Amino acid sequence: MVGLLATLTMDLTALVMVKTGLFRLGPYRVVPELLSRWIGSFPAGAFVHSTILETAPVPHEKLIGLASHYLIGLTLTSVLLFPHVGIRHRSISFRTGLLFGLVTCIFPWFLMFPAMGFGIMGLNLPRSAPLMPLSLLNHAAFGLGIFLWSNVVLVSKRRQSNECEESLGSATTL
Repeated sequence: MVGLLATLTMDLTALVMVKTGLFRLGPYRVVPELLSRWIGSFPAGAFVHSTILETAPVPHEKLIGLASHYLIGLTLTSVLLFPHVGIRHRSISFRTGLLFGLVTCIFPWFLMFPAMGFGIMGLNLPRSAPLMPLSLLNHAAFGLGIFLWSNVVLVSKRRQSNECEESLGSATTL
């Protein structure tokens, strides 16, 4: 659940930044359809494209792209949460969440963008300048979403556990 909420936090942040005009990306936007086209071409053995914009659309592009995006967010969040919360029983700190979110920029910058034909860090695009800060802020929002939502869920679980223990304790004294 934390991964889904953190990814939603990331998406809402990007939406606000683009819709308010804080970032003007022009015609080059990394939208679910592009992720879907990229992933949809894997079965045919096409992992790298000269430009994903010229790749034929796949059926149900938006749905596949959104599902893939949220599954990626869920997976990345699990990579952070499992050792921290599951094994060491520690909550995610603000710093850890933020740094983790920023580190996840590695995946689009050095894997997805080049494979889509946009170049490393999207630098082959004619208007690549706004893509970098948007990506940084967006992934920072993802990391802060992990921090926020993991702590909200952890507090909620602790509260439920305490209530359960209290009700068990009162039942055993009867």
